[in-house]
Amino acid sequence: MPAVSQDITHYAGDTRIITIPVLDGAGNNVDLTGAGVSWWMGKNVTATGADVYIKKILGAGITLTRDTSGLFTITITVAPSDTASLTAGTFYHEAAVIDADGNIARISLGKFILKPTLIPDAELVEP
Repeated sequence: MPAVSQDITHYAGDTRIITIPVLDGAGNNVDLTGAGVSWWMGKNVTATGADVYIKKILGAGITLTRDTSGLFTITITVAPSDTASLTAGTFYHEAAVIDADGNIARISLGKFILKPTLIPDAELVEP
């Protein structure tokens, strides 16, 4: 069962690190050895094609780590370029895994609230 109402507020053009610890409904670790992971952000839950604005997969914007207790954590990196050109608004995001046996589970979903920013990324001065 996914973690629902996992709403994210994000400022256009910023870097965002999203972490999702993966547990089952009883709070136990889930073995994601050999799993695939996807995370999408789009116009709404039924978005397709050009209405899906960001797609991340394991190895391309997503990492999957396992700590010494056996807890798997998904880390999603939203890069500045992913949102810099998007118009502010309320969108939808969803993360899903497919385990080594082919079982599919949505693990996190909710609103992706994109806020406008004043300073364009190209105008930022690096240290």
